[in-house]
Parts: sequence; structure tokens; C-alpha cells
Amino acid sequence: EPEEVFALFAHRPGCFYLDSALSSHELSRFSYIGSDPFHTIKSHGQVMDIVEGKSVRHQKGDPLAALDATLRRYQIPTGSPLVPFIGGAVGYMSYEIGRLTMGMPLEATDDLGLPEMNFNFYKNLLAYEHKSRRWFAAAADFSGGRGPSVRKRLGSDIEKLIALASGEEKPAAA
Repeated sequence: EPEEVFALFAHRPGCFYLDSALSSHELSRFSYIGSDPFHTIKSHGQVMDIVEGKSVRHQKGDPLAALDATLRRYQIPTGSPLVPFIGGAVGYMSYEIGRLTMGMPLEATDDLGLPEMNFNFYKNLLAYEHKSRRWFAAAADFSGGRGPSVRKRLGSDIEKLIALASGEEKPAAA
């Protein structure tokens, strides 16, 4: 079951679980689990923390423009015929991020100190198809490379993901 597999990932950095409650709808056929993002953008106002691997940089500017540039940078040319989502961005924008686009002051008290925008980018994930009760492991190549070396690297990524999902191995964070 997805909940049991998610428990194996819950301690991993950037772990997510997108559970489809309406499994009868075509777009809700799958639930997704992933962890260990390779790129993260968090913002509070116009101050951003951008994490790439172990590198962290702080930047000022428009977080929506930074997100747009990152989405363009990490486009996947084609998806998979088996699984609609094979990697990419998972995150959120808070209601408060709208003030940047509307030019309105923030009047609410920031009592939680959470990022107004937080997106993590993933190279691999697990997908659970509810109807067939089958698991799929997916790995995306954002380098635009081709050939045996890319297939070997993606295969290795999938093997590590399957080992983690089966409780056999805990791969190092990306």
C-alpha cells in the first residue's frame, strides 16, 4: 500500500506524497512518492533560498520569475506512456505570494514563518496506479543527454529508488 511505502520515505529530505483520493477519475489514477530533490526554491517576499545539491545561495528578486526560469531549465521533452508524471517540480505557492503580483501590502501577521513559495525538483519518483495496484519507478533526465550512459545512470537511479521502497537500502541524499 502507498502509505506503507511512504513510511519508508518519510525521514528523507524533501519527501512528498501526492495521494489521489478520487481514483475513479482519469487524472487521479496515480499517487506519487518521492524524496531527495536536486533543486529547491524557497521564497519569503523577494528573498529566495536556492539549493542545488549541496550549494545554497541567497538571492533577491521576483520569485515567480525565478520559478519560471527554473521550470524552463528543467523541462522534460517527453513524458512516459505508462506514468503521466515522471519527475519535475512539486511544491506550493501561498495566498500571500499574490501580493507580489498585485502590488498590495501584506497585512496579515506572519506567525508561522513559512516560505510563501516552496518548490522542489525531483529526478525520480514512485508512482502507484490504484486501479491495477501496481507500482512504477520513474527517472527523468534533465541533462538533455542521450545514449547508453544516460540509460545506465537512469537505471541506477531507479534501482536505488526500488531498494529504498523495499526497505533494503537508504541511498545517499542527492
